[in-house]
Amino acid sequence: MKRRNSRASLPVFYSVSTALLLTACGGSDDDSGGGSTPLPAPTAIVNGVPEIDPAIAEASKKLNADKTILDIVSELNTDATAKVSFDQHMELVRIASPSRYEYRMAGEVHRRMADEWGFSRGEIKTSADGNLPGTDVQLVDGLPVYNACVEIKGTYSSSPDAQSYKGQYPKVLVESHIDVVNPEVLPPDSNPFQPIKLQPFNDPVVTAPSQLNAISSELSFDASGRIIEDANYEWASRWFASQDAAKTGGAARIYVPGYTDAMGNTSALFTLARMFKKHNIKPVYDVWICGTAGEEGKGNLAGMKQLYGFDQNLGTGSNPLNFVANFGNEGEARSTSPAAIASR
Repeated sequence: MKRRNSRASLPVFYSVSTALLLTACGGSDDDSGGGSTPLPAPTAIVNGVPEIDPAIAEASKKLNADKTILDIVSELNTDATAKVSFDQHMELVRIASPSRYEYRMAGEVHRRMADEWGFSRGEIKTSADGNLPGTDVQLVDGLPVYNACVEIKGTYSSSPDAQSYKGQYPKVLVESHIDVVNPEVLPPDSNPFQPIKLQPFNDPVVTAPSQLNAISSELSFDASGRIIEDANYEWASRWFASQDAAKTGGAARIYVPGYTDAMGNTSALFTLARMFKKHNIKPVYDVWICGTAGEEGKGNLAGMKQLYGFDQNLGTGSNPLNFVANFGNEGEARSTSPAAIASR
């Protein structure tokens, strides 16, 4: 098997590293930071160019040289991590998760957080019923909100001069969404999964559901939802350095709702959460890594409204959880098969 694209997770790592950097974080256990680290000044735009505070530049140098951070980067660049990340992505993306009905996806993510990724129940901040302690918003448009969030606990709250807002210490939010446009209606409990279709890369991209249904090749999963490593798995998980290489090398095109901007990004964030937990990253401010609900279609940004306590009738948010920075992992998706094209 050709080396999988283990570097695909690195852009996500650097976005989360930026969040840690802005909270004056060094990765190692013994770097507590506390309240003694000077906070950077807000970035000013001078003649159209951002003027970076020296504190950020120094923190960046420190972060780039930190042994724990370098260990994480090294681990992300292994075939073993790439394989786990690919399998996780495929196992999650097949769970049908239309906006406002994300409870199956959130439930499986919560299970993995507790049973496989090393998080305690106290570090998992969201719940199966959609309740989020501490926020002012539990329902949006009369429906529960199914966010899936874990906390990387920081050191700031234990520092002597720590300041809180409504009893909450500062937090940094890093998020991407778990909901999809299609299917618009949640499938029945008897068949909660979407097929992951595979097509030769050189074949024309399908443009109609009937064409998609006619594709017979699919990834297979066992009764527990784990991917089966058969010939189709070997085909789909191969990595190519360029589109030209994919064309000549027999690449697969992958079709499943949410493959790119939804679970492509969000699964990578979960990989980073797992890495930060494993390597015992200690930021200054608490960092919440979230799969958010209600971003697509008729979702009405329900997940973000819950996190920020946004009252849509008043048009105001109370930010009861005290988020001081927000990094959204949206935009171009990075996957373990960059030559593949997926349906959304």
